[in-house]
Amino acid sequence: MMVDRSWLPQSSSDLLLSFLIVGLPAATVIAWFHGEKAPQDMPRIEAWILTALALVWVAWNVAALT
Repeated sequence: MMVDRSWLPQSSSDLLLSFLIVGLPAATVIAWFHGEKAPQDMPRIEAWILTALALVWVAWNVAALT
C-alpha cells in the first residue's frame, strides 16, 4: 500500500522481496550448521553457500535499482 500511495519508491518492494527470498535460505543454512551445542566454527561449505546467497542478493538488488 505504501508503494501504491507513493510513500515509498517502486524499487523498495523489489528490494524487500529479494531480502525475503534470499534471507530465508541464509537463515536456514546458518541454523543448520550452528544448531548443535558444541564449539562453533564455520565450515567452508557454509561460507561458500552464504557467499553465493549474498552475491545473488546483491545482483538482484542492483538489477532492481537500475
